[in-house]
Amino acid sequence: MPNLPPRYYQHPNSLPRFLLSLLTLFIMLGALPVGVYLVGQRTAVLPQAAPARVERPGVVSFSLEKDLSATTSAQIAVNLLIHSDEQAANLFATRVSFPSQYLELIKVATSSASLSAKWIETKVDNQTGNIDLIAGIPSPGIKTDPDQRYVLTQLVFNMKSPGVATFHLDPDSTIFANLTNQPLIVRKNDLTFELPNINVLLSSPSPKPKFVPFKTQVATLNLITPNGGETIGFNTSSNINWNAENLNQVAVNLLINGQKLGQIASVSASLGKLNWKPADFILPTFLTPINTYRIELNGIGNNGEQLSAKSEGPFAVVNQEINLAASQSANLASRGGDANKDGKVDLTDLSILLSSFGKKDNLDLGVDLNGDGAVNEVDLWLFKGVILR
Repeated sequence: MPNLPPRYYQHPNSLPRFLLSLLTLFIMLGALPVGVYLVGQRTAVLPQAAPARVERPGVVSFSLEKDLSATTSAQIAVNLLIHSDEQAANLFATRVSFPSQYLELIKVATSSASLSAKWIETKVDNQTGNIDLIAGIPSPGIKTDPDQRYVLTQLVFNMKSPGVATFHLDPDSTIFANLTNQPLIVRKNDLTFELPNINVLLSSPSPKPKFVPFKTQVATLNLITPNGGETIGFNTSSNINWNAENLNQVAVNLLINGQKLGQIASVSASLGKLNWKPADFILPTFLTPINTYRIELNGIGNNGEQLSAKSEGPFAVVNQEINLAASQSANLASRGGDANKDGKVDLTDLSILLSSFGKKDNLDLGVDLNGDGAVNEVDLWLFKGVILR
């Protein structure tokens, strides 16, 4: 074209291109809202980023679970579990209700627990279907791990008839903090399951009874004192008293914190008493706030039967010239127990006693119920008589 004469040269017509560009622009502008909508829809269906992990709050709870390992064809075992994940707790009190028309409680198996607790009360009423349980864990108490199980006790029932059994935890169930001695907010988890039909079991033949020879002489052995709550001076003589029938010899043993420390004497059962002085059998280094004592009697009856009797509760041995009978200690305890001085003796005072367990400084009658200058098992024993009377 450049070789043509100037009059034959024509510039291209640009109007169609302009119109095409304008049309493309309008199409793009119209498609923009549609694209935004589609992107939003795609975002809604795609997996979202995981939210930030929220820390689990500390759980304070009573729970019930069926223990399959201990349940048999005729018996049901239920575990009572506790948790206090945020702070240490020292006192656990609850009532468990069960359907008495279907079940009969035959055992509160504290020995099956994974926790070593000091039991204040295990009261059972098979007529109403109620079990009252109070247990303490002295200072520092227990702070639980959320991923672990903590069995406070096991409840063993005989099945009476089939049905749906619901085990209910009382709404007023309480767990006390060891640091503040105040009740915590507690979750309660009940338990429901179906009981099998035991008619087949009931119709099965009973085992033949074993022949038991007739015993002409029944041997008995009963410990009278010390039987719990006494305070005995280290260098002071006191009496151990018992009743025995059809028994020749009695071995008198001294226990410390539930374990046998040694034998005091082996004497004729007919004596009925033995005078002893703790200093003859206990080292002075054993006189610590945490140590408490019991007496255990062992003997063999004339018919060969082995008998044993033990102090129902612990007694104290103190480095003082003092002997307080259980009745005197109980009288002293009746003036104490109100640790927070609010005019009443209740579970809060028991929690304070557990927080003070093993101490011997800055004490008063609020927690040192027998006034021996220490808080230990004897005070816990006496407190039971105050709070449960």
